[in-house]
Amino acid sequence: MQTGVEESTKIGFEREKVLPSLIIGVIIVVFAVLLPMVNRSISSERAVEKGSTLDVGLGVSFIPAVEWSLNADATSPGNNDAGGYISLSKAGLVFYVKAEKYDDDLEAFHNLISDQFNKSSFRGFSSIEKQKITTKTGYQGFSQLFSFNGVEGQLSALTEEGIGISFIARGTDGVYFRYYTEIQDMIGSLVVMNGEESRHD
Repeated sequence: MQTGVEESTKIGFEREKVLPSLIIGVIIVVFAVLLPMVNRSISSERAVEKGSTLDVGLGVSFIPAVEWSLNADATSPGNNDAGGYISLSKAGLVFYVKAEKYDDDLEAFHNLISDQFNKSSFRGFSSIEKQKITTKTGYQGFSQLFSFNGVEGQLSALTEEGIGISFIARGTDGVYFRYYTEIQDMIGSLVVMNGEESRHD
């Protein structure tokens, strides 16, 4: 027969074993759950190197402005045979570039991109009438500014030999125009390659 003192001592001894095990278990769970989340948040944005060129897919590339970050979670570059998309960000402004196969004319492509963006993002954004643009590298397209409920930006669409290229920049009021020149420079640096040669050379 055990005394109360013996039972108390035995229970206390078991608690001394169980408590550290529980603490270790909690620490393991915390590290297992939180560490990957932290790593993802750190690695999801990566600063682009000065003077680098980003390949979107289908031979489409552009030069990113300095101090912009690549949003890895929203980026899926293609290759010479498949389209892709790239997302950059800076100070709350997002710049999205997509290359895809498209065989219709430029105006139809711009209308398609504009309709898709309207339905997926704002469902009724107000915009300035589209204007023709020519990049510094000689490619032609359409571009328009838009605004909706405190968000403003630019939508541009270009086509080149069966490829449709779309650029969308958007941010809160004031941010877009603060980096307007950098956005135009990135769009203006567009190059579409056919093998080793630019399709516009």
